[in-house]
Amino acid sequence: MSLTKASYSMISGAPVNAIDYISSGTGTSIDPYLGWDTATPWAANTEFVFPSGTFQHSTTLNLAYSKIYVHGVGRGTILKFTGTGNCVSFDGGGSGINSPQIEGFLITGNASATNGIYTNNATYGICKNIVVQNVSVSGFRSLFSVYWLIENFFMGQNFGAQTTFAAAGIFLGSSGASQTV
Repeated sequence: MSLTKASYSMISGAPVNAIDYISSGTGTSIDPYLGWDTATPWAANTEFVFPSGTFQHSTTLNLAYSKIYVHGVGRGTILKFTGTGNCVSFDGGGSGINSPQIEGFLITGNASATNGIYTNNATYGICKNIVVQNVSVSGFRSLFSVYWLIENFFMGQNFGAQTTFAAAGIFLGSSGASQTV
């Protein structure tokens, strides 16, 4: 009789572990994890966990789900964006999203990356223990959103070799000149 390793996805109610959805890579900076971004079953009311390692993605990671919790272990969990646009997005569009949470990541972009984290029409969100580097517009950009907590958010030029520098660390925007932020 052989034993099979149980994955988090086999345990009802357990957090979804991104490591269960990797198609290739060993997680090092030279050989990053690939395929996890499109294979992970993103959903509302779900917690997603990421262990240490480099998780590469080439399209914006759009997490437009209410009560989605995305957790890494800190600077050792690297979301390496190689595409164009926003690295991570919580974009609720016209319907909005409630209580999105992201915590414990180093988000690194490239010359074509605009924002590290972009939020639009999101309410009661939490952003904790995040470091953003190599984006051109903002580390954290929020439009039409209400955040309960932004804690230990770092955006700067002293986190290693950078090729792109953001115009703003945190940008809080509104819909027009007569609205306040």
